[in-house]
Amino acid sequence: MVGNVYGVDVNLSKPLTQLIPKLIELNGCGFGGHFFKYEAGFSYYKKFMSQIALRTNGKPIFIKNDRTSAANTFTTFLGEKDALDTRVLREEVYKYHKKLFGDQVYLDPFWIEDEQNHAILRLSKIYQPRSGFYLEAARSLGIEAFAYDSINIYPGKIEFIYNGKSSVYSSDDIGVIWAKGLKQGLVPEIYQHLFLNDSLTEGVLSSKTFTRFILDPETENKIFPRAISVGVNGKSYDEIIEFLESLRSDLVVHKIDAGSQGVGIRIINRELMVEQLNLQRSKFDLDVYCGVLHSLYQWSTSGTPFEEGLQIIEEFVPSIPIYNPNTDQVHAGNARVVVFAPHGEKPIAIDSQWRLASEPMNSGASLEQRFRANLSRGATPQVITPQHKRIMEEHAVMSVLAFEKTLETFIRPNVEFVRRSIRNDGGGEIKPLDAVRGMYFLQEMDNTLQKTGKKGFSEEISLPNRSLEISASCDELIFDLVRNLEQIADKF
Repeated sequence: MVGNVYGVDVNLSKPLTQLIPKLIELNGCGFGGHFFKYEAGFSYYKKFMSQIALRTNGKPIFIKNDRTSAANTFTTFLGEKDALDTRVLREEVYKYHKKLFGDQVYLDPFWIEDEQNHAILRLSKIYQPRSGFYLEAARSLGIEAFAYDSINIYPGKIEFIYNGKSSVYSSDDIGVIWAKGLKQGLVPEIYQHLFLNDSLTEGVLSSKTFTRFILDPETENKIFPRAISVGVNGKSYDEIIEFLESLRSDLVVHKIDAGSQGVGIRIINRELMVEQLNLQRSKFDLDVYCGVLHSLYQWSTSGTPFEEGLQIIEEFVPSIPIYNPNTDQVHAGNARVVVFAPHGEKPIAIDSQWRLASEPMNSGASLEQRFRANLSRGATPQVITPQHKRIMEEHAVMSVLAFEKTLETFIRPNVEFVRRSIRNDGGGEIKPLDAVRGMYFLQEMDNTLQKTGKKGFSEEISLPNRSLEISASCDELIFDLVRNLEQIADKF
């Protein structure tokens, strides 16, 4: 195994006299790298490919050609009716969640309009595939690297298809495959070592909630701004309001759990959100929520990951003002730091750049335009001063180190325990990410039960890939739901 690559987004604030870095996102191998292309000589791409090539023993590197159709992205979300009324779509999604979960969970369909705006923006732009930058850098360095459009995996060999032409390589003759968007969980485990980022790493990183969940609270608070996950994990309106009222910031950031490219993010006044929640709040009923969980598992087994029913509410951390020579004004921003964690070695920061929000900090634009910094939403790249670069790269490396250490020393061994303990209906082991999902919801259910102390539930529970007949009081459900998992729940 060559190792893992990360796109780490770091915010730098200065509340008093000290510069404080915080992670905004920890992204997996599909991170974007377009923001480095303006550099003369493509220095970042050369550094990246050099580091990868050092660990491939002279064997070729294969990179997914990320040519994508913006029109397909648009159609996926809006269907054929590209003029679909946003208000109608929001209402339909709201009704769907209401039907499934009633008043017991808080799920706001705010993200729909943002998704539509992003799709329209993509339709208006032509993006040069970032894979070309890496391939050009490899050629200039004499590194053997190829692009591919799709792959087929066979016993002992892998077929790469590019522009309709096929090339077949023995698995022993492949240096590494950078899939960037491939569902790593679909790759047979005996070939996982050929890919940058294994399925468990990518699975955890695909969810903002799961990324935070695997860290101990002290490490999480050191790395990230304070946050709460809401939705189908059972967080009550009272808990959400209590969290909001504990924050010092006037603003909060509301995100969908699995969002990417800056999509599904809104920045909202904290007190306004409290007012909205007070209007919507319902009294939490544990017996009703157990029924919600049943609906949730049915939803999951139908093909929708239950993290799709999670959202994050995060403390807003203001960026230091960054001068933008293009506008002659100061902007907010965050840094994209690319970190490579070679297998068995300490992570290294390959390079970093500012990403500046599309509108100046003091303009009359929306909060999202002034404080969301993502290239696909109009952000611009900017060189970081050496002092700021050092602070943010050190924080990024420390964060990746903490993530990987937790993953390797605690989560991965327990995932293997869960996989051996839970068998699906066909008798096979469950996927690693399903085990993490189970561990997360065991914790959340346990927390809910401890807070309420109520009983009274008897139901058949459908878990991802298996069903269990359960007859138990609700406070026993955490222990009877999955056989032999009490020790795991107790560790969290």
